[in-house]
Amino acid sequence: MSTKIRQIVLTSFVSVLLITIVFSLFFAMKFHRYIYETSLHVQSEGYLIVVPPGTPVHRIADTLAKANVMDHPKWFLAWMQLTGKRSHVKAGEYLIKPGTTTQGFIDMLVSGKVLQHAFTIVPGWTFDRLMQAIHDTPLLTHTLKGLSNQEIMAKLGYPSVQPEGEFFPETYYYPAYMSDLAFLQRAFRAMQERLNKAWESRDNSVSGKTPYDILILASIIEKESSVPEEYAEIAGVYLRRLERNMPLQADPTVIYGMGSTFLGPLTIEHLRKPSTYNTYLNLGLPPTPIAMPSQKAIEAATHPKANDTLYFVATGTDKRHVFSKTPEEHQKAVLRYRAIKAQIEKEKALAVQETSVIREENKMTAEKNKVSGDNASASSDVSASGDASASNGVSAEKKSDDNHNAINKIDDNNSVDKANQKSKNGKNKKNAKKNKKDKEKLGKNNKDKKKNKKNKAGKQKAAGKQATKVTKKSPDAKKISDTNKASSEKKTSNINKASDEKKISDINKTSDEKKSEDTKKTLNAKKSSKPSKASKESQKNSKKAGANGVKKPPPTQNKAKKQNAK
Repeated sequence: MSTKIRQIVLTSFVSVLLITIVFSLFFAMKFHRYIYETSLHVQSEGYLIVVPPGTPVHRIADTLAKANVMDHPKWFLAWMQLTGKRSHVKAGEYLIKPGTTTQGFIDMLVSGKVLQHAFTIVPGWTFDRLMQAIHDTPLLTHTLKGLSNQEIMAKLGYPSVQPEGEFFPETYYYPAYMSDLAFLQRAFRAMQERLNKAWESRDNSVSGKTPYDILILASIIEKESSVPEEYAEIAGVYLRRLERNMPLQADPTVIYGMGSTFLGPLTIEHLRKPSTYNTYLNLGLPPTPIAMPSQKAIEAATHPKANDTLYFVATGTDKRHVFSKTPEEHQKAVLRYRAIKAQIEKEKALAVQETSVIREENKMTAEKNKVSGDNASASSDVSASGDASASNGVSAEKKSDDNHNAINKIDDNNSVDKANQKSKNGKNKKNAKKNKKDKEKLGKNNKDKKKNKKNKAGKQKAAGKQATKVTKKSPDAKKISDTNKASSEKKTSNINKASDEKKISDINKTSDEKKSEDTKKTLNAKKSSKPSKASKESQKNSKKAGANGVKKPPPTQNKAKKQNAK
C-alpha cells in the first residue's frame, strides 16, 4: 500500500515538474521574443523621450506605457534588474525610431546614444556675447551664471588667462542637460588645438612672435574684413607695420576699447580718446584679442601675403578694400571712398524724401477718395429725393421722366458716379444758395404771419369796443356782436392758414422741381447724344398717357412757376 502511494506522489511530482518546465520554457521564449524581437510601438517620425538627470527607471517605463509605446513595462523593469543595467542609465533626449526593440532601447539608455543639439559660436563674437548665448540656451545646465570672467576661467582650470578669443568659433553638437562648463571646455580645447597646429606650420615672416600674438592679430583681421580672400593681405599689412614700428591704426581695436559706450559711427574724437586698445595712439598689438577668430583668420595670421602694401581703406561700393603702398596713393583712395560715401548718402536722402512724398500723395488721394465717396452718397440722396418728389406729382409726364431716369441710372451707373463726382462742388454751392433762398422765403412768411396776427388783434379790439357799445344799449345786441366776432375770427384764421399753406407748398414745389431738373441734367448728360431704348419706350408711354386724357401743364404756367421760384 505504501509503495502505491509513493508511486502516485512521485508521478504527480514529475508531472507538475514537467508542466512547470514547459510553462517556464514557453514564458522564457515569449519573454525573449518580446525583449529581442518585438518592436516598440512608434510612428514613422519616431518618439522622443526626455530623461532628466537622476530619473528612475520605473518612471521611464511608466512614460512609455502611458504613451502606448511599451506593452509590458514590468518585463522591461525585470530585464533591467536581471542584467544589472538599472543603475547605468544616462540622462538626455532619446529618439526611438520605428523598428527599435526593447533591448535596443536599453542599449541606447546605457550607452548614452542621445539626441544631439547644435550650438554655433559665430566668428567675431566677444566672450560676453558668447556667455549671453549660452545663458539663453534652455537645454544646457547652467552653472556659471553670476560668475565673473576670471571666475569662469578658474572653473576651466586657467585662472590667469583672459577669456577673450580663447574659444574656437564653429558649430558644436551637445546632448540635452549638458553643463555650460563642459561646453566651454570643448570650445577652449578646440581653440588650443587649432592655434598650436597653425603655429607649427607658420611662415618665416612671422618668426619672433608667440602663439598668443597670432591669436590677437587673427582677431583684428577677423573684425577688419568680412571677405576671407582679403585676410592674408590684411595680415601682411599689419605685420609689415609692426616691423617698421608703425601704429596699426585698426578701427576695430578702438571700438572694442570703448565697450558699450560706443554707439557709432566712428569719429575723429573716438580715435583721439586714450585707451590701451587704441592702436592709433599706441604702438604694437593690443593687450588681448578683441574677438574670437575663425580658422581662416588664424591661417592668414600665420601665412601672410608677401608684398609692399602698408595701407588699406574700404572701396565704398562693396565689402572689399583698396590696398596702397604709399601715403599719397592711400590719400587718393580715401578721398575716392569719401566721395562715393557722400554720393550714397545723398541718394539715400533722396530716396527717403521720395518715399515721404509718395506717402503724402497716397494719404491725400485716400482723403480725396473718402470725401468724393461722401459727396457721391450725398448726391445720390439728393437724386433720390428728387425722384420721390417727382413720383408724388400729378402729371404723367413727370412719372415717365422718372422711369426714364431710373432706367438710365441702371444702365450707366459708373458714368453717373463719375458725373456726380465732377459736379459735386457745383451742386453743393447750388444747394447752399437754394437753402438760403428757402430760409429767406420762410422768414418773409413769418413776417406776414406776424402782420396778420397784429391785424387780428386790431380787429378784435375794434370789435370789442363795438360790442361794449352795443351791450350798453341792449342785451340782444351783445349776443349779435359775440356771434359776429366769432365768425370774423374764424374767417380770418381760415384765410391766413390757407395763404400760409399755399406759400409753403409753392416753395416746396419749386425747390423739388429744381432738384429734379438738376438730377435729370447730370444723369442724362452722356445719354443726350445717343438715346437708349428705355428712353424711347418712356416717350411712347408718355404719349399714350397724353392720349388717354392726362393733360400736360401749359408752358405759360411752367414759366410763371419758374419766375415765382426765382
